[in-house]
Amino acid sequence: METADGDLVYADVVYHGHGLQPGGSFVVRRAVASAEPIWVFRTERKATDLDHDTETVYVTYDGGEIVGLDLREGNVRWRRHLAVAGVPVVASRFC
Repeated sequence: METADGDLVYADVVYHGHGLQPGGSFVVRRAVASAEPIWVFRTERKATDLDHDTETVYVTYDGGEIVGLDLREGNVRWRRHLAVAGVPVVASRFC
């Protein structure tokens, strides 16, 4: 996704022959002009969706967790597991 100042924020996974390794999933903010990372947030879960507002990047993960990252610096602002009507959310995959 693109920020108001033109930077790009995206999530990806580094694939390894033995599956997802610790820190192998990441969210990164890159400056378009230089293509250099402004910040990188690493995790062990695969991101399933991203969104942002003027201050926070919202990242959902395949384990039902949502993390709020500071848009400018990439620091964790908060994290919690999603629940609907008190029932924990569990990601599903349809082929």
